[in-house]
Amino acid sequence: MGWTTASNSIILNVPVEKAGMAASKEGVSFELGSTLSITLLGSLSSFIYTASLVLPDGLTVPPIVRDSLDEALLAAEYMPTAVGSPLVEATQSAFDKSFIVVLATATILLLA
Repeated sequence: MGWTTASNSIILNVPVEKAGMAASKEGVSFELGSTLSITLLGSLSSFIYTASLVLPDGLTVPPIVRDSLDEALLAAEYMPTAVGSPLVEATQSAFDKSFIVVLATATILLLA
């Protein structure tokens, strides 16, 4: 809904002969904004995930587990339950923290 409102606002407030130019600026702005927000919020999510991942003492796992939740879940599938379950819990907790931080950051940016 916000995209439609913004698009109408842009197109309806320019002279007809400049509507094409306004539409192209609108498209470029949308693409650039989308790309930057995905890049920045994705990087923030990855940073928070890695920073908040606390593995239980004595748990030996491949280093790739720190890269993403997907990698951790894939690694846990091939581990005994005694090792895989604590790994899954730790990585899901870290992912939840990173997701909450990203949502809070996006909300603050939207409100600003």
